[in-house]
Amino acid sequence: MHYEVIILGGGIAGLSTARRLEKQGINSLAILEKNSQLGGKISTLYPNDYVIDEGADSFVVLKPELNQLIDELGIRDELISPKASGFKIRTEDGLITPPQGLNGLVPTNLELLKNSNFFTEQEVEEISQEKDIKLNIGHKDVSLKYFVEHRFGEGMYKKFAAPLFAGIYNTPGENLSMKSCFPHWLQMVEKHGSMTTATLSAPQPPQSGNRSPYVTFKKGMYRWIEILQNQLLDTYIHTSTEITVIHYNPDTQLYTLTTPKQTFTCRELISTLQINQLLKLLQPHTQKHTYLEPLFPYSSSVIYTFVFDTHQLNQPLEGTGFVSIENLNKPMRSATYTSNKWDYRCPEDETMVRVFSYPDVPVADVWTDFATLHNISGNYKQHWQHAWYNSQPQYVVGLPHSLETLHKFLSDNYPNLTLNSVHTHKPGVPDCLC
Repeated sequence: MHYEVIILGGGIAGLSTARRLEKQGINSLAILEKNSQLGGKISTLYPNDYVIDEGADSFVVLKPELNQLIDELGIRDELISPKASGFKIRTEDGLITPPQGLNGLVPTNLELLKNSNFFTEQEVEEISQEKDIKLNIGHKDVSLKYFVEHRFGEGMYKKFAAPLFAGIYNTPGENLSMKSCFPHWLQMVEKHGSMTTATLSAPQPPQSGNRSPYVTFKKGMYRWIEILQNQLLDTYIHTSTEITVIHYNPDTQLYTLTTPKQTFTCRELISTLQINQLLKLLQPHTQKHTYLEPLFPYSSSVIYTFVFDTHQLNQPLEGTGFVSIENLNKPMRSATYTSNKWDYRCPEDETMVRVFSYPDVPVADVWTDFATLHNISGNYKQHWQHAWYNSQPQYVVGLPHSLETLHKFLSDNYPNLTLNSVHTHKPGVPDCLC
């Protein structure tokens, strides 16, 4: 079966790519998805009166292109904003409130920062001196840990930056690439000499009533998949189609994709697969493939969704959830108080939470840790578990150089092969959509 263009992967990136290609007039187009259902890491369950997102539960609407897409699709009335704000940081002493007086990492109100009693006086002094730090790292990539500790001090890194940002990117701060995840911070320092100077000299945005940039669908994130699929008119979708081998013939300039049931050919191939998965499929498999695979590591995580009666709470849950400092050695990494954060997720007399843990941690240990930390009586009523094994990209130091090496290798050996995965673009739903 032949198509001019084949997209590997029927997740949100694959569907968005197909929509863009259709708008460009391409009509010989197919998506190959190994699972029986489209969506990839976007999945929502609807048992009884619950709405349970198994992967991402929201997305950011700061990009103008994404807002344009939302208006173009006419779906803004399907979106909801968080009904709570604020988060906690878990330390050895329990849950604590983040400091006031910061804009990101930058101190904008030293008095508020001191009165928050989050940092010691010495740590506040180190943070306030960031504007005077002369740290020229040139064009090399460094870790979040190195950058923050050298500019703001160890206290800022351990107590605030590592729990927040290493948690968001699911990569240890000592490995997290500044060039991949925080290039704008590097640009601020390069242009203004410090993040503090850049922030304080920038025009202040208009007040928005603390409106959160995060939104989601009333019916959960799988609504994105339904909307995008319904937009496709000329794309053939093949589910339950797992590729076993991809071979490129330079004489015919065609790709041959082999599956257990049939063979596909195409002139242009677009992959939204994990890089290590794609490299294993490309034939002939060479020593270069083996060299490239470990340059793009992935990690695993498990999400538990718990539902319990609200009256079991001996004190209300505050805010939208918590993140943890590094090396805490507890069953939980972080948690979202789902029914605090979003409407339409469970009945009003029940509470729903999403807890992020590690593979092989028993559900009983995860619940005990959550219930003890939040002073909850009794057991949960129901729970759902979803494991993402070796599927969370690690944005490690050196990733930009690794991507350059990869693109050079592919362009030399596999013409008309394009990568569109979270490792090759910024992480997050908006970058998959636009």
